[in-house]
Amino acid sequence: MLHAIHKNFYLNAITFCQLVEIGSFTGVAKKMEISQPTVTRRIAALEESLNLILIKRNTKLLSITEVGRRFYELFASQEKNLVEALHSFSDESLNNEITINLSIPTGVANHIISPRITLFTQKYPNVNLNIFYQNREIDLIKEQIDIAVIRQMPKQQTIKVKKIYNAKIHLYSTPKYRSMYGDPKSLEDLVANHHVANGIQDDKILFKTLVYDENGRIIEFQYKTQIHVNTIESALLLARNGHLLVPGSDLMYKEQILRGELFKVLPQYSFSGTELYIARIDGAHHPLINELVQFIEQCFI
Repeated sequence: MLHAIHKNFYLNAITFCQLVEIGSFTGVAKKMEISQPTVTRRIAALEESLNLILIKRNTKLLSITEVGRRFYELFASQEKNLVEALHSFSDESLNNEITINLSIPTGVANHIISPRITLFTQKYPNVNLNIFYQNREIDLIKEQIDIAVIRQMPKQQTIKVKKIYNAKIHLYSTPKYRSMYGDPKSLEDLVANHHVANGIQDDKILFKTLVYDENGRIIEFQYKTQIHVNTIESALLLARNGHLLVPGSDLMYKEQILRGELFKVLPQYSFSGTELYIARIDGAHHPLINELVQFIEQCFI
């Protein structure tokens, strides 16, 4: 007769099955992204719940007992049936109409996500997307936002967050600028003869006087920008007039670079960096919300 089932029985059983399939505690810990002592505790808790010995511990080599092997075969087959059943419910959810509220900041995320977002809606015609472009701190629960792309870690504890973008900021010139002024040849040339339409994101200046060379070393230099704008779109409009350089990243300006509308200058230097995170309410597991999260992550690869 079974002892009282441990509250984490399913997770412990999954860990044991991974141990049988992988063959080592370290391998299971790496695959499940947990510590090796956690693997050991889960196996011990499972054995206590079942009142059975599942593995032999008297040799350096991992050895599964006969009863452990039978438990694995029984649980693995039942778990497979459960996963298939859950997938059938998930597939049904994928076909139901749903409205998803998505918040993304202007600038970096707008340039990367917006041009591709119709690919998602074409794949899932039953999804209605409400997209909010806003540069401020978002309260996902209060504002009923399902997914938010944000520039800073949120203060809310009930939010699931993952970093999706970490880029170095460079300077770019237009063909008109190059024909009129040429590209800067050095930091000294940049300071003496060139101007930058600087971008500000959440009070963070993109183009800074702290410069990183190709080896990651920090170089300080004196440069004062006269024009600051709060969106990349505004900086691009100013740059197209041909009198200003614009800060950004290769991914942000991918299309403009391919069309020959922008050229990276002083590529051996980067001028600060920018980070983006994707956030959603912890526990929001609708399959189509998960699909959109994965789609957004792919946009930044």
